Amino acid sequence: MMTTFDLDDVKVWGPRLNDELQISEFAAVVDQIRSVDLQDGEVRLRDLFSIIPQEHFVRTVSSWIEKQTVTAYHGSRLDDIELQSVRSWGLKVLSPTSRQETLIKKFAPHPDWALREAYLMDALDKAAGRSAVGKVHVTLSYWHLLALHDVVQKGSEFDRKVEFEVFGKGSEEAPLVGQ
Repeated sequence: MMTTFDLDDVKVWGPRLNDELQISEFAAVVDQIRSVDLQDGEVRLRDLFSIIPQEHFVRTVSSWIEKQTVTAYHGSRLDDIELQSVRSWGLKVLSPTSRQETLIKKFAPHPDWALREAYLMDALDKAAGRSAVGKVHVTLSYWHLLALHDVVQKGSEFDRKVEFEVFGKGSEEAPLVGQ
């Protein structure tokens, strides 16, 4: 059974990573670094990487992480169908055309939608030029997600850019995408 790696739960993964490093060629080096009484973790890493190649250490830790299910958090509000899709197929990369149908549904209740609908395709193109198109946007920390107040409260940054382009200034005061 695959274990779960949740970045916020260092009390669980910290000892497991420590065990992994103890059986690796880094055991003596890690013990040597751990024995130095330093409060600053950045200094400790600098000391570690002066002894062993950083790339090799990163590959070892990455390989350990890859053997696990990694918990990630996404700020979007998903309906039941979207949630089932994520569970079945995983998160999809951002694609402006894939957002079109969802945005039409969200924008349709707006009283000016009939007049503004013609701007949607240009707005999708414009927002695509300023966004992480082709990437999946997640954070590995739930606490970091909560710190992203705008995403949690107002919804997807991409969707908000499109909404602004379609409805103009003032749309951010009464956003549709965060609903």
